Amino acid sequence: PTYGTCLWFIWAVQSTVGLGDWYPLTVPGRVVSVLANVFGMVLVAMLISGIMNKFKLSKEEQKCRHTLNWIEKKRDLPTLA
Repeated sequence: PTYGTCLWFIWAVQSTVGLGDWYPLTVPGRVVSVLANVFGMVLVAMLISGIMNKFKLSKEEQKCRHTLNWIEKKRDLPTLA
């Protein structure tokens, strides 16, 4: 095996593409495959970060939540009277 074949094997395994029945044999084909895999990973990462930003609380919401947690903790404390 050549150095390039070893790099291709590492890339195929780490990108969860596997080494199935169909795979590129030429260097340009492997380059296109690597670029397509990178593009796919970036696309999924962007989609996930976009979805997670929808669930992020604003500063005002964070302050309200902190205040409500503080009130709840204070209410649950036993009194010393």
